[in-house]
Amino acid sequence: MYRRCLHSLIKRSWPPVLRPPGRQLSSLSSDRGIPLHYDWVHPPETQELDHVVLFLHGLLGNGRNVRTMAKKLCDASQRPGVLLDVRGHGNSKVVQSATTSSTFASCVQDVHQTLEAMVPQVHPETEITLVGHSLGGRISLQYAHNHVTTKSNNNNNSNNPLQRIWLLDTVPGEANDAVERVVGAVTDISSKAPITDKKQLVQQLTTDYKIDKGTAQWLASSLQKKTKTDELQFSFDLTVVNDLLTNFHEQDFMQLLQEILETNTVTVDLVRGGKNKGWTEANLAPLRQLQQEYPSNFGMHELPKAGHWVHVDDLPGLLDVMEV
Repeated sequence: MYRRCLHSLIKRSWPPVLRPPGRQLSSLSSDRGIPLHYDWVHPPETQELDHVVLFLHGLLGNGRNVRTMAKKLCDASQRPGVLLDVRGHGNSKVVQSATTSSTFASCVQDVHQTLEAMVPQVHPETEITLVGHSLGGRISLQYAHNHVTTKSNNNNNSNNPLQRIWLLDTVPGEANDAVERVVGAVTDISSKAPITDKKQLVQQLTTDYKIDKGTAQWLASSLQKKTKTDELQFSFDLTVVNDLLTNFHEQDFMQLLQEILETNTVTVDLVRGGKNKGWTEANLAPLRQLQQEYPSNFGMHELPKAGHWVHVDDLPGLLDVMEV
């Protein structure tokens, strides 16, 4: 009931999506892929690449959130990387009709469309590594499953060989209650008076909605000015956000993971924050079982000092664990 009411409120209250300067808004509906906004880290020096690393951020974020981690990883490996803005986030706008919704599957189509748009540097033989934080990990998992299943049917959307995916504090199951509370708060605020001041927003989130100050400041950092006005708006589309939030519950995380591992063609690594209370024995036990069954292509790593933001809370520890 909460999600239905929230979705209805979003439909009524959220203003039309604005076109980012210099980029054309896609006219495709959300059940089809769109080319995503992207930025290079460790830019390629050649016209055609052997390997590229794609970085996918979490819900309500954008590619900038993982830039520091991405740059350090790519500099160390001397491999070029690409920061993607997931649909409905940052500069990746999407036209969504009343009869369609955004899903992890459509996000996978977006990645395929983006790879095609990056030709000739990323050609069909270019190897791919995916690094996804939270929501980005869910999309990476869906991409990997789509890759191994369609490849076996000789009907792959992309010929790019997928080598590895990194899931950064991507917790199986429904989205955490705290995430839904934050989305609900942002939705409620957006339906009321226009936002004109970042400091006022932080105070409103912390005082009226009991959101912790760090999260409130992070949300305020995503505000951007509307065209020809002093009003501010979030850089994410709440309709898309709500659709993807629903997909957390609908995605069979464990089944997808097992079917990927059974093919023995893609290596999966999961890094979790030891301080994230979303990790419980109930969701860790089946993961440990899979690690025992597939020790050669499934790794689990814990960063005891980190919470959900593993790439911020313990970047040195994460860099010690990861390779791309």
